[in-house]
Order: sequence, then C-alpha cells, then structure tokens
Amino acid sequence: INIELAKIVIPSSMVIDYIKPGAIIDLESPLRQDVLVRKEGVLWATGVLKRFNRRFAVQISELLQKETEPYAGDTRIGIEICHANLSPQGVVETAQLGSLLLTGTPVSNVVSLNIGGEVVGHAELYAADSSYFIKVLDRS
Repeated sequence: INIELAKIVIPSSMVIDYIKPGAIIDLESPLRQDVLVRKEGVLWATGVLKRFNRRFAVQISELLQKETEPYAGDTRIGIEICHANLSPQGVVETAQLGSLLLTGTPVSNVVSLNIGGEVVGHAELYAADSSYFIKVLDRS
C-alpha cells in the first residue's frame, strides 16, 4: 500500500527535468492532510494523514474512487510520503471508513517519486505560500 501526498501529470518529454537532482518543483497542491491510498498502483481510497507513535498513519475517508488516466504522451509522478505492508486480512480490516492504516514509516520530510509504481528518485518536501514544493535529492 502506497500513500501519496500529491501527484503531478507532465508531458513525458519533461520527466527527466522533474527527477533531476536539485530540481525544485511546485506541486501546485494546497497545504492539506488529504492523501491518496494506492493498492498495487491502483487508487484504492483517500484518507487523512495522521501521526501515531512518531510514524505516519492514514485514517480512511473514502473507498474505491475512480481516477482519470493521463492523456497519451503524459506521465503521472506520484509523491509518496509513506507506505504500509498489509496482509490480505489487513486489507479487509482497513477497507472501512474511519479505519486507521498504520505504517512503518517514521515521520519525515523525505518523499519518494514514483512513476508506474517504480521509485525513480527521492525529494525533500517543503511548505511555502500555502503550497507544497519538493527539492529532488541526489541519487546516492
């Protein structure tokens, strides 16, 4: 299960500029605690980001949303803030409105950049002017 703070859709020809170390990207996403919950890369639920014992958690607020696919020639980059490993039973238990999905991810400002379910880089997350920004990190 992957939890995304935001997603950006860009022309595929620009992907290299968006994952280049040092790039600063405005996510054009207002400061909020709403997140997207993906199961095997498919949007599964939305939730509210929480903290529990210095780790991220998500309170499920809506299940099985539909998501529009990017246009041909565009690429979707997910900004993953945390993830969780759930057994099939854990998925069933979490698939209820209001349930709390606990992650093993410590609270941090480092996020992963995902394309098609694959991590293609990491970035630091910042908030400024009521919006989120990221700065792409070196791939070391």
